[in-house]
Amino acid sequence: MFCYLFFYTGRQNFEWTIPGIGEEFQISKQLIGWDRVAMLWAYGLGQFINGNLADTDGARKMMVIGGVLSVIMNWATSLSNAYWMNVVFWVLNGFSPSLGWAPGSRLISNWRGGNERGKPLVFMCLQQGVLPF
Repeated sequence: MFCYLFFYTGRQNFEWTIPGIGEEFQISKQLIGWDRVAMLWAYGLGQFINGNLADTDGARKMMVIGGVLSVIMNWATSLSNAYWMNVVFWVLNGFSPSLGWAPGSRLISNWRGGNERGKPLVFMCLQQGVLPF
């Protein structure tokens, strides 16, 4: 749960950067909005792909890869010096946390016995303000 909290903050820090992106690249908020849309589409596509990969490649490995990619993409986004680079890094920054949700959910739910599997998953969803039911 703690690891996914960092995935979530790495993807949700976009709102804080909007004024700086607009000022640095001299672009409109509408164009910045397309950045956000592209990032969220990449996250959704990644959820679709990575849920199946977690079953075949292993959840722990996927969590580690996603965590490392998320750190790298956040760092690379901060160093981008052209708008197109910013878009590319935000898209990759949207994709990398998707390596954490399905594998993380699997790890957490399999951590406990059958009668207590739902409790840890509810706590994981509560940290995001979303309940799975």
